[in-house]
Amino acid sequence: MTSEYILPIAMLTLANLVFWFKGNSKELFQLDWTPFQWWLFTSLFTNYLTLYAWWKLIKLGDVWKAGVTWGLVSLVTDLTLNTLFFGFNFRGVVALLLCGIAALISHK
Repeated sequence: MTSEYILPIAMLTLANLVFWFKGNSKELFQLDWTPFQWWLFTSLFTNYLTLYAWWKLIKLGDVWKAGVTWGLVSLVTDLTLNTLFFGFNFRGVVALLLCGIAALISHK
């Protein structure tokens, strides 16, 4: 992987961290915001991160490579956080392995 991928992957990872905590904050931290509050405090930040990362990924390859890279980053982020907070799940490892194979195939 080249160094051009570092910035979009970091941006996608950060956005996915926000998305994951947004979806799990009530159960984990008893943070019960309304959809408007989530939109108000996170949407501009996550929209900017994801759009800029998408444009960078498209510039590096094509739409298929960008989509597979996005999916792989999202899956790795979700599986890491799910394992950390909720415990290990073998099906997640299988899904990650299959997505990793898809990423290797698409980037060849």
